[in-house]
Amino acid sequence: MLCRLEGVQRDESLKRLVGVLAADGKVKNAAEVLEAVIQREQLLSTQLGVGLAVPHARFGETQELTIAVGTSVGGIDFGGEPKTLAHLVVLVLTPVSQPALYLQALAAVVNLFSRKDVVDRVARLSKPREVWEVFDRGETTLPQYVTAHDIMAADFEHLRTTDYLERAIDLLCYHHLFDIPVVDEDGDLVGLITEEQLLKLALPDYILWLEDLSPILQLEPFVEILKNEKTIRVAEVMSTEFASVPDDAPAIQVGRVLMRRDVRAVMVVREKKLAGVITVSDFLTRVLRK
Repeated sequence: MLCRLEGVQRDESLKRLVGVLAADGKVKNAAEVLEAVIQREQLLSTQLGVGLAVPHARFGETQELTIAVGTSVGGIDFGGEPKTLAHLVVLVLTPVSQPALYLQALAAVVNLFSRKDVVDRVARLSKPREVWEVFDRGETTLPQYVTAHDIMAADFEHLRTTDYLERAIDLLCYHHLFDIPVVDEDGDLVGLITEEQLLKLALPDYILWLEDLSPILQLEPFVEILKNEKTIRVAEVMSTEFASVPDDAPAIQVGRVLMRRDVRAVMVVREKKLAGVITVSDFLTRVLRK
């Protein structure tokens, strides 16, 4: 652990943390490890909004979970959005042979430092032993397995049953979404709006069998949608069929649902309430690259 990393940039802070691990014999090739961590950070910042950064890399020579912790009162710019500084940096190295280990470690760290006031308090500590005591008192243990909650996107667009079709069209077209979950007034997940549904709403199945398309060459079937998008409620056109898992379901179950149901996204629920969304892209990114 390194306390009071003041006046240093991101790469220098990472160099010092890797150096601590090398000095302790935890890594053999410090330069190679540092390069891997920096390259990963350049792809996507690992800084979270509470002032916590969790840089990491999966590394062949690492045989076990290895962690180095640094604190900074002034903060270090890890390029997070929104623009904030990292006051607590937890460097995590995991073996390539254990792809879930980083996500488990991340879940444990985030659970311990989920509040900014806790991060700020730790950043002001001046002795490594004091920082370690925070980890020790928090009884930080790795969860048994990675869950849907650990990999879901908690920031997502959704619709309410009382919304008009106009808002659904705007989200599908302007936000480039494929599937939009629908919740009722209690926040319970009750349906789904998809691009395909919108297309079928304008183009009923019988159009597929028309030999002569001349009567609709000017996209006449879409006129009804444009005329009624401000009066049709989402509840009237949504599908009540969707793929979902509880938030404590193993992440591997999400992968199985994505394959078995042949869907683009799985909805994550907590006691019927919509908690998050996991797309195929999100799943692969978090398991293989994040």
